[in-house]
Amino acid sequence: MNEAAPERLSLTAGKTRLILAGGAFLWALAIFLWLQGGLDRAVQIAHEPLRQIPLLAGAALAASRYGMTACVLVYLVLLARSLGAGGPKDLQKIFLPIVLSFAMAGAAGDLSKTAFGRPRPFVQYPSEIVPVIRPGTSSLPSGHATKSFALILPFAVFAGGGLKKRRMLRGALVAAAAAIAYTRVFLGVHYLGDILAGAGTAFLFLPLVVLAANALYRRKRVEGARMERLVRVCGLILVGMIFYLVRYS
Repeated sequence: MNEAAPERLSLTAGKTRLILAGGAFLWALAIFLWLQGGLDRAVQIAHEPLRQIPLLAGAALAASRYGMTACVLVYLVLLARSLGAGGPKDLQKIFLPIVLSFAMAGAAGDLSKTAFGRPRPFVQYPSEIVPVIRPGTSSLPSGHATKSFALILPFAVFAGGGLKKRRMLRGALVAAAAAIAYTRVFLGVHYLGDILAGAGTAFLFLPLVVLAANALYRRKRVEGARMERLVRVCGLILVGMIFYLVRYS
C-alpha cells in the first residue's frame, strides 16, 4: 500500500508575488512617511485630544495588552477541536505556520527596531505628544503590528472552506490584528508608518514561513498521527506564547 502524501500548504506563484509586493509596498510607504514627516506627526497630534479621555485610553491600552492573547486563545480552542473526533482536520496544518510566522517575523521586526533606531513620537515631539505609556525601545517597525499580523496571516490565507463561520472568524481575526496595530498609534507610542512597516514585515515573511513549514512536513512525512503530535506541540508553544505576550505587552 502506498503511503499518503504528507500535508502541505499551497501558495501559488501569483499569490506569493502579490503577498511580497504588498509587503514591499507597505514598507516603502512607511519609509516615505518617515522621510516626509509631516503626515506621521499630524496623525499623532490628531489623536492627542482622544488620549485625554480615560475610557478611550483604557480601552486602547487593554486591546494593546491583551488582543494578541485573545487571538491565541481562539487558536487553542480551534486546535483542541481539530484533535477531537469529527473536528476540523484541515486546520491542523495551519498551526505550525502560525507559530513560525510569529517567531520569524517577530524576531525580524525586533532586529529592525535596532537597525533603524527611529525615536518614538513622544521622544521626538515631547511638547506635543503625551503618550499613555512610555516604551523604551525604538519605533520602527511597531512590534505589536508585526506580531499581530504575523499571528493572523497564516490563518487568514490558509483556513479555507466555504463555511460562513470560518469566513466570519477569518474576518474577525484580521480586524483584531488591525485594531491591535491601531492602538499603538492611539496610545502615542508609534507613528502610522511604524504600523505599516510592521504589517509589511509579516507579509514579507509569509512565503518564507510556508517554505519552512512545507520543508518540515516533507522531511518528517508529517501526516496522520505525526500531524496530531505536531499539533499538540504547537499547542504547548501557543500556551507559552500567552505567558510571553502578557509580559511583552
